[in-house]
Amino acid sequence: MIPPLTILIVTMDRRDILEKTLHYIYETSTDAERDLWIWDNASSDDTPDFLGSVQGWPGVRCFRSDFDLGVAVPRRRMLPHVRTQYVFNLDDEWWMLNQGRPAGV
Repeated sequence: MIPPLTILIVTMDRRDILEKTLHYIYETSTDAERDLWIWDNASSDDTPDFLGSVQGWPGVRCFRSDFDLGVAVPRRRMLPHVRTQYVFNLDDEWWMLNQGRPAGV
């Protein structure tokens, strides 16, 4: 059994890739107790609309900045609010790196 964890993802202008990653996480970790927090770094594509559509998914919480803060700043801002013992920082294109292998999350 996977212990409860929070997955942090920072993204910007990568809606299609992010969507595949989120579906991959939910399809391969059905028995996992996890929160999934996503920070949008001022995307100018339809990433904000997509994030609005996943707000109702179990454990999903979305954040947005008005300008690009990079990767480290959003992670540091989310981290103090995590309620689980374990945190996993995940890149938004993670699904591409793990095609055909167990997710492990």
